[in-house]
Amino acid sequence: MPWNERSAMSLRTEFVLFASQEGANIRALCRQFGIAPATGIQVVTSLAV
Repeated sequence: MPWNERSAMSLRTEFVLFASQEGANIRALCRQFGIAPATGIQVVTSLAV
């Protein structure tokens, strides 16, 4: 069974979806996705609808 490959854009979109949920903890999501909190906030603000 092959590994699931995911693009950077799909990971960013998934991060924003999780971050946009009520009560989401951005710092915890950043740790989960392996990114810096400043980067996480930048991604959320740039991709938020």
